Amino acid sequence: MFEQAFKNIDDVLRREAGCTTELDYTEQTSWLLFLKYLDDLEHVKATEAELAGRKYTPILDKPYRWEGWAAPKDNHGDLDHNKAITGDDLRDFVSGKLFPYLHGFKQKATGPNTLEYKIGEIFGEIKNKIQSGYNLREIIDHIDELRFRSQKEKHELSHLYEAKIRNMGNAGRNGGEYYTPRPLIRAIVQVVKPRIGERIYDGAVGSAGFLCESFEYLRVKPGLTTKEATTLQERTFYGKEKKSLAYVIAIMNMILHGIEAPNIIHTNTLTENLADIQEKDRVEVVMANPPFGGGERKEVQQNFPIRTGETAFLFLQHFIKMLKAGGRGGVVIKNTFLSNTDNASASLRKLLLESCNLHTVLDCPGGTFQGAGVKTVVLFFEKGAPTRRIWYCQLDPGRSLGKTNPLNDDDLAEFVKLQKTFADSPKSWTVDAKTIDKETFDLSVKNPNGGEEVKHRSPQDIMDEIATLDAESANNEQDRAHLQERQQNLDRTTHSHTEVIDSRHHHNYQRRHWLGRGEGELVAPKVSYEQRRGQHGEQESQKSHEPGSQGSHGYRPLEKRTRPPKEKSLERAEAPAEVDIGASCLRKCRAQFGVAKSTQEHDQPTEDPCGQNKCGGADGTCHVAGDKKNPGADRVANNNGCR
Repeated sequence: MFEQAFKNIDDVLRREAGCTTELDYTEQTSWLLFLKYLDDLEHVKATEAELAGRKYTPILDKPYRWEGWAAPKDNHGDLDHNKAITGDDLRDFVSGKLFPYLHGFKQKATGPNTLEYKIGEIFGEIKNKIQSGYNLREIIDHIDELRFRSQKEKHELSHLYEAKIRNMGNAGRNGGEYYTPRPLIRAIVQVVKPRIGERIYDGAVGSAGFLCESFEYLRVKPGLTTKEATTLQERTFYGKEKKSLAYVIAIMNMILHGIEAPNIIHTNTLTENLADIQEKDRVEVVMANPPFGGGERKEVQQNFPIRTGETAFLFLQHFIKMLKAGGRGGVVIKNTFLSNTDNASASLRKLLLESCNLHTVLDCPGGTFQGAGVKTVVLFFEKGAPTRRIWYCQLDPGRSLGKTNPLNDDDLAEFVKLQKTFADSPKSWTVDAKTIDKETFDLSVKNPNGGEEVKHRSPQDIMDEIATLDAESANNEQDRAHLQERQQNLDRTTHSHTEVIDSRHHHNYQRRHWLGRGEGELVAPKVSYEQRRGQHGEQESQKSHEPGSQGSHGYRPLEKRTRPPKEKSLERAEAPAEVDIGASCLRKCRAQFGVAKSTQEHDQPTEDPCGQNKCGGADGTCHVAGDKKNPGADRVANNNGCR
């Protein structure tokens, strides 16, 4: 009936910039659901007062009632769009006027168990994160479709809200700390067996799963009287919660399950000194899943006789203290508590065994809690008598548990059945308390029937293995350092040889390039070809280009260059046409010295010692002179090469 409305609300919240996680979706949905529930509750109470002939005074003033700002109605009972505010006006009203007004009820309330106090507490801890007034208007319209006036409607809404909490618990981050799988809670309730008239307490209430399931367990009792129903509503369920979001979720969850004014206090349970707990404060039943893996400050640890930074161990001491003589408890805790060798763990196990009858230990499989990363056990105990025998049970669902394959009621049915008689089976057995080590009080799960045994190595064995691995690692490091040094020496030698080879290759390449040879090809320089045309005439020039013939210099000219020389090489090979140079002198200089050197000192040619005009330089060197426009044509070589 209301499932589509919840889906539509989530769709709008996913478009909202101020809400990014499942935790945000649940939080924002919760305060809107609460105000809608409050409006329906006031209508019911007003109708009851009218039938009884009494006058009813609404809790909220008219401008702040749901029908005043969220969903004003016309004469036909439809939404009056002329009076309904939206956009920035709606957002500013909610954040600037509505929330401060509702928070003020905490100061007006006569006690922490009143509905007025709950209103003030809720709206003093959370904020409106819906930044768009138009998104807020759309969500309000969907919320207005819901009804809280019948038990059937509340029952459906409670299931939808539980699904939202479950999604939040599976979403990662810290969402899992608020959610305990409901099949596990129902199994714990069936083993503990709370009764009407007993006070049921959860000091780490989270989303109030234990209290809600206990209410469902008790309210179906055949022949429930009006007095008993009132007792369930007002004097049965008690809880404490530190986190603001979890507090709001717990209140809303209990309301949807039918508890109109939940007795939940927003406080840090562990700040209460155990010495201050009196007999009147104690309860008959404790069921809880305290947070584990956290840490508390030193001043908080001072409140406990066994001081430890482990939050779950502090909670366990608190629960034992809160129980009356004969009181019963079912507490979820991580399985390392059974075998830790530190003084705090051993002392706490001793306290539990000596002050309580620890009659059952349920070993839960991995994956029971999504994202927790640790295995857990459930401790069932009764205060007032020491432990005589412990019945262990290994829960084996026969499959791997995960987000898409969670724990279900059928997985726990066999455990609940066997626990009634403490029957032995391949997965359950009994341990006599006399066989427990009196120094360590080790309670490890060790199945004697051939099941998987959890073996814990001694600290000394672990330290010895660490030392051995360190020594092996050191030897490996030395070997790697030696190999690295050899590789570096080899790299240096190879690099030196490579430099020599590269130098020789570069020299030979430059020599071939100057002589007109490129990768085995014979390329006649352009300047020599033009000079030959000038000296020998057109006929000789054509003859030198015939295939198979040789020019006057003995070169074989090519008809087509397959790879043109670089532009710079062409420039270096060019010379002014007016400079007449003997080809044999030039060839001898190039042949002997390979790459000629360039000089810029001589711009004008001088007498050639080789007998060729304009070949010799003033410094006694043999060179090809250029001019200022083409200084790159200058080439010099030792004059001995010209003789």
